[in-house]
Formats: sequence, structure tokens, C-alpha cells
Amino acid sequence: MADLQRIQDNLMALAAIGATPEGGVTRLAWSELEREAHRLVIQWMKEAGLEVWEDPMGNTFGRRVGSEDLPTIMVGSHLDTVNNGGNLDGTLGVIAGLELVRELNKKRLITRHPITVVAFAAEEAVRFADTCMGSKIITGAMDREHLDKIKDEQGITGAEAMKLVGLDPDRIEEAQWDLAKIAAYFELHVEQGLVLEKLGKQVGVVTAIAAATRYRVTLTGSADHSGATPMGARKDALCAASEIVLGIERIASSEAGPTTVGTVGIMKVQPGAMTVIPGQVELGIDIRDTVPEAKQVASEKIVAMIEDVCRRRNIGLNLVKLLDDVPAVMSPTVIEAIKNSAERLGYSYHMMPSAAGHDARIMGFVTQTGMVFVPSRAGISHSPKEWTDPEDILAGINVMVEAVQEADRVL
Repeated sequence: MADLQRIQDNLMALAAIGATPEGGVTRLAWSELEREAHRLVIQWMKEAGLEVWEDPMGNTFGRRVGSEDLPTIMVGSHLDTVNNGGNLDGTLGVIAGLELVRELNKKRLITRHPITVVAFAAEEAVRFADTCMGSKIITGAMDREHLDKIKDEQGITGAEAMKLVGLDPDRIEEAQWDLAKIAAYFELHVEQGLVLEKLGKQVGVVTAIAAATRYRVTLTGSADHSGATPMGARKDALCAASEIVLGIERIASSEAGPTTVGTVGIMKVQPGAMTVIPGQVELGIDIRDTVPEAKQVASEKIVAMIEDVCRRRNIGLNLVKLLDDVPAVMSPTVIEAIKNSAERLGYSYHMMPSAAGHDARIMGFVTQTGMVFVPSRAGISHSPKEWTDPEDILAGINVMVEAVQEADRVL
């Protein structure tokens, strides 16, 4: 069994890097704090006897040799966080990879396949309007040009951010793996939802991972005097935005698929004065589903609705599609290994899709991939209140350790 006290100590040590006054963590993609977390994990990897390296994009790897000349089984997650996030999202998956190696070392077991623990860079779509960038880079799904296009709120591009912390975006091709050298990818993660807690299950066996379509919408009206402008003569961008927000809720709730969700997570209102009619509003829209066809239906209906609102209200519209990702189905072989492991160890489990995105979605397009979920109290994540019972954490890691060993035997 994995060492729960060591797991908790590791999680707390990482939580101290970027700790916020509210009790959360802020380690943004390609920031100095993210690099500090990677350096700590590198130290732990070396202590576990792994061959360690960092690629030019900021991904960190630790390799344990196998007994045969086979592709590697990769285990891990990410170390960056959202603003004021929790201390489990991403980090738990990296610690699970380390615990796998520590358990194999303790038992003096040599796997057939090499085991590679990975800490991906830049998974969260907070600083930049893209997600899972570290895993996209190693799989060849992101090119150098894209790093010059994405920008944070300060106007810093992805490439510039990387250079500021000593990475080298010009060497992106060096970071791309020969995908034939990856046999499988495993990731442990907190559920970030209510399903497991409501069902009273200790472990989730992920069957598919949802993907997002995202838009930036700028609505331009007229910033006129709030007292002197008659109601019938107004071009209020915020009123148009309000109608759009409710329209997205309606379409995602009842006009697409049963697992479709739609969110307006950004609303920037200008000029932002009590006595001025809002002249411009920027919206950030996120649409997700595990079913590509349903996501497409929702996206098309939402775009049509936005265009209709702007036409009726005489509001200028600039609509940019930022992202249009594809859901991923997990490997039946890896799913079976995870399910079998939960049964052997006596843990209750539930087969379920993931509504949130993960590096496992990107890896699922190039290798046999699976995820283990553990419950999130009250479904809370991306928050200082993010919490999972330590015994459930232990259950998830034990299942992961067992499942990787089964996969090593059957792959």
C-alpha cells in the first residue's frame, strides 16, 4: 500500500509554492512559481532513483527502466493551477506517479515496460486561452507559431512567457515524442464533480473525456448618458450580453445533448460607470460535451442566437472561436485494468465520463489511456475549498499502482 503520510507531506510541500492568503494556490502556466514546483518534483524523482530530464517546453520526466526493450508506460498530470485554486488538481496525479515508483522500489519489482512519471507544463487554460499545452506539445498537436499567437492579460505571448522562465520555444520539435515509444498513459485526478460523493463510491473509472469549444465575443453598442438617453434609443451592450448569457443557459440545458454544458465565465463591461450605458462587453464562452455531435449542435445554435440578438438590438459583433477540441474515449484495455484493480483491492467504483478536460484527453488520441477519479467533497474544485478524504486519495493511488502493473503484464 502507498504511504499516505508521505503523500500528504508531498501535497503540502507543493501547496506552499504559490500559496494564497485564502488558503489556495496560484501557479500559473509558464511562471516562475510553476517552475519552482517542477524543481521540487525533480528533486523527488531523483531521490526515487529515476533518470530525470526537462524538455525545452517545461515538461518534466522521470524514467524507471524496465526489464524489456518496450515502449514506456507514462503516469502523471500537471503542476500549474488556476488562480487561487486547490492543492489537489493536477498535483495529485504527479504524486501518484511518484508513489507508483516508490512502491515498485520498495517491493524490488521490475516492470517489463519502462515507467515514466511526467509533470506536464501549462495544463490550465487560465493564463492563456488554451489548455493542456504541455501534452499537446509532446504529441505534436501544437506548433511554434501557436505560441506566438496566444497571449495573457498583460499581452505576453506564450513564447515570451516561456523565455522569461528560461525555456526555449524555438526548440519545440525537440520536445515532441516518438509516439511509438509510449505504450500507455495513466492519470489520477480529483473528480471535480458530485457524482462519486453522491453515489458513495471511492473510485471513478473514466470512460471518456469531454472537450471544449470556446469563443471570445465582443459586443459593441453606444456608451451614452444613462439619464439623457431614452430607452427606445439605446444600444446597450450589456442588455444584449444578458440575453446571450441566458440564451446559452437555455440551449445547453435543453436544446443540445443530455451531457452538454455551457458557461459564460468572463464578462468585461466598459466603460463601467454608473451613469453611462455600457458601450462594450466582452464575453468568454465555454461549451463542453463528451459527445462531439451534441457539442457541435450547441455551438451552432449558440452562434446563431448571438447573431440574432445583435441583429435585433443593433449591436456590433466580433466573434472569435478560440478553441474547438474533440472529446476522447479511454482505452478498453486500460479501463479493464483499472476496474480489475479496484475489485481486487476491495474498493467501490463507478464507471463514468469526465466532464472536465485533462492531459489524458490529449494522450488518448495517441496511446492507450485511462484515468482514475477520486471524490471531490461537495463537487468543489478550482477553489481553496477543494478537498478529498485522505483515505479516498490512498484508494485512488493504490488502484493506480495496481492497474499500471496489470497493464504492464498485458500490453
